[in-house]
Amino acid sequence: MNPQSYDLVVIGSGPAGQKGAIAAAKLGKRVAVVDRNDMLGGVCIHGGTVPSKTLREAILHLTGFRHRSFYGADYVVRDRISIHDLASRVAQVTDREISVVKDHFRRNNIDFFNGSARFVDPHTLEVEGLDQIYVVRGEYFLIACGTRPAKHPDIPFDGKQILASDQFFQMDEIPKELIIVGGGVIGLEFASMLAPPRMWDS
Repeated sequence: MNPQSYDLVVIGSGPAGQKGAIAAAKLGKRVAVVDRNDMLGGVCIHGGTVPSKTLREAILHLTGFRHRSFYGADYVVRDRISIHDLASRVAQVTDREISVVKDHFRRNNIDFFNGSARFVDPHTLEVEGLDQIYVVRGEYFLIACGTRPAKHPDIPFDGKQILASDQFFQMDEIPKELIIVGGGVIGLEFASMLAPPRMWDS
């Protein structure tokens, strides 16, 4: 297995990884990006900024909130909103954003390796893909592998009754009652989006 060599290898394809890779490519460097099979675009696209903002916009649209000043307080687009309604809109935007990332890499001649990376030595990565293992060598590495929700081992996160923010679409239906632990940006977004109970499926 012959290793492929690069001036810069970026681990992580979120906003930081993308910007670093593209900046190096524009300087004439040979660049590769590595990320896991289901995470092209990073947490920003798959679990953070893009899904939460798209979810917010979908709720504002489907509840008719944006148009009530014109049509009146009782105006709604849907009488009931389901998890499927919201998930399908988020999926459309996510797919479009993934295509944008792929296009940025293509236009800047950046190679993308789909898989999980581990260092073999200070200048060599082994990337385990779905059906192939790649060996990638780099003069420099940029580690930009993002973040994920913190999960305490004593709390049984099942994606149904107790769930992290990135498990929202694992629910079968939108709950009528929900306790949100944490008052940061994500917690406040979910609290404000899920507040009007009369809109949800029974």
